Amino acid sequence: MPRRLLIAAVGLVVAAIGLVAIGFVLSGGSAPVVPTPTSTAGSLTTLTTLVTTTSGSLPGAVGVGDAATFDPFGEGGENDQLLDALLDDDVSTEWTTERYLDPLPLLKPGVGVTVRASGTPATVQLVGLTEATVFEVLWSNQLVEDVALWDRVISATASPAGTTLDLPPRTDGFWLVWLTDLPPSGDGSYQAAIAELRFEP
Repeated sequence: MPRRLLIAAVGLVVAAIGLVAIGFVLSGGSAPVVPTPTSTAGSLTTLTTLVTTTSGSLPGAVGVGDAATFDPFGEGGENDQLLDALLDDDVSTEWTTERYLDPLPLLKPGVGVTVRASGTPATVQLVGLTEATVFEVLWSNQLVEDVALWDRVISATASPAGTTLDLPPRTDGFWLVWLTDLPPSGDGSYQAAIAELRFEP
């Protein structure tokens, strides 16, 4: 190899070593740190959970559940197997009272259903309540069997136009739809039905 080319090659090697040394000094003597890629999947899952939890506790939200029959003057039940129909958002299903051969006031003070509520409902809608049913809506902060201990907030008669009523402010607790008189059926008996029981803010 000619001497001139050898000198040039050596010069290039020395220059390369010098550049590496300068880079090492400028970086503080440590290897460059490469950021580790992060996944956003965990953050999105957390956000979804947070949104779901928050939306369930928004001011004004009302939750209703634990439907049960209320029959303290009877045998302790009233077509309990149909209770799910009250809260299933399906107006084609319904809860009904038993069939009575005499007007209800001659037999007992009433029969009804209770639900546990969270929040402060502003209205109650009794979807599909049989026309001419006489009823009351009562509230209590605990579930008690003595109807006299409940707070009577509404007395009304179901109309053919539907039954939606305003409620006074009551937070949480239990609501009782208390039927005190049932309309006559076509077969001469007395019975009432409710398709949906909705408490809304």
